[in-house]
Amino acid sequence: LTLLRDYAERGSERAFAALVGRHMPQVYAAALRRVNGDRALAADVTQTVFTDFARKAPTLIRIKVPGGWLHRHTGFVAGKLVAREKRHRVLEQEAAVMNTPTEPTEDPAWAATAPLLDAALDALPSADRDALVLRFFERRDFRAVGAALGVSDDTAQKRVNRALDKLRGLLTRRGSGYGTAAVLPALLMTFGAPPAPAALAASVPGKALAMAAARPAGWLALLHGTSGWQRAAAGLAAVVVAAAVPVVWQQR
Repeated sequence: LTLLRDYAERGSERAFAALVGRHMPQVYAAALRRVNGDRALAADVTQTVFTDFARKAPTLIRIKVPGGWLHRHTGFVAGKLVAREKRHRVLEQEAAVMNTPTEPTEDPAWAATAPLLDAALDALPSADRDALVLRFFERRDFRAVGAALGVSDDTAQKRVNRALDKLRGLLTRRGSGYGTAAVLPALLMTFGAPPAPAALAASVPGKALAMAAARPAGWLALLHGTSGWQRAAAGLAAVVVAAAVPVVWQQR
């Protein structure tokens, strides 16, 4: 929260870069799961999430666990981008790398759990989701989890365990046979938030700050066109502007 306050109140770019570095693995990993392993689309989701994070920072300093907000917002952004991509499948084929798997999910337990994980997390109360994000995605010990949640170490451990029980039940009801007491924590700790690509981690802070400061119309130009729908939207905007000019002139 200190880093978030430094950026929100003092505009510290160093603080924002540190925030991105801390939360990038969990955001990118959640994005990958949401978009079925599409690297390019996951990068777009990650960039948009941190752009929104930069823009909304002044209103987010009141929340206790930024990671919980980021996980929830990743799902929202991914849903919107996936819907847009489905409407522009022809343009998707420009990037063949989009169809390559992103993570070596050879572990059968994780392969069965990953597609169900984020929907189950979203179904949890925010307090339980925050506890799991802190413990397994941000990999904090119980003392740090307790400090973030404003409770003691023991209370934090009990809260994480209760949240795990709820998550395990949700996963089991959704068809995952690996939500056992021994397996689920190990899966989350091992696969929940692997490192994001170095190039993405290096580019996101600067782009997010630039895009947050720019007007909405300038965002697509700053995104470099990693997805076809972005180039299509930019072209559509140009056509709309060009079509509007004769009408304005005629009115004058």
